[in-house]
Amino acid sequence: MVSRVAPPPAEGQVRVRMTVAYDGTPFHGFATNPDVRTVQDDLEAALSTVLREPITLTCAGRTDRGVHARGQVVSFDADAGHFDAVALTRALNRMLAPAIAVRDVGEAAPDFDARFSCVARTYRYRILNAATPDPLVHNLSWHVREPLEVAAMQIGADRVLGEHDFSSFSKKNKSKKNNRSQKRQPSPQPQQQQQQQQLEEEKTLEEYKVDHSKILTKIHEEASAQFKSIRQRLNNLAIERSQP
Repeated sequence: MVSRVAPPPAEGQVRVRMTVAYDGTPFHGFATNPDVRTVQDDLEAALSTVLREPITLTCAGRTDRGVHARGQVVSFDADAGHFDAVALTRALNRMLAPAIAVRDVGEAAPDFDARFSCVARTYRYRILNAATPDPLVHNLSWHVREPLEVAAMQIGADRVLGEHDFSSFSKKNKSKKNNRSQKRQPSPQPQQQQQQQQLEEEKTLEEYKVDHSKILTKIHEEASAQFKSIRQRLNNLAIERSQP
């Protein structure tokens, strides 16, 4: 069984907590992957150069290819004698811009671990619902030309509110009993300027890596089925009322 308590830093080192944001377009995901560019590899290379020692990161949650992050938290150990949060932030941002930005750096508690100390993660899915594409949000949204059935989307969203067992969507540890997730869903409403639909979900630490496309597909299927059922009932009601 994997320990949920991170070992303390070695003598003479400090545990560092860092928050980063990145444009995932040029990367093949966050985690190290041979022969392709990843966020973790770029971060570790820059950190190792600035701190003049090999650095290995722990992240709060991996992202897939092309996925962006605004508040990804990572942790690592560094030599206490050379650690300067302000200078490190400036140096990293000069080296990593524009694809990666370091938003915050600070010393953390010795038992802090970006993965196991995480209590929730928030994901946002954006849909540009417009007749024509928008090049300014091309890499940040899914372009859907056809009008969306907001009522059906709301029905589907309502089904995932609350706490549920999503172990059937997990890519590993499918038999784990406590693979649960807490979902929060704002009502999908088109924005006036960009007409974007947003879906947020908050996941507890106990949920392992999930294939979100399967969840969204399931939501769409259930929403479509329920919307058709409601539409059929309304049609039947209209027919009954029209009969003499």
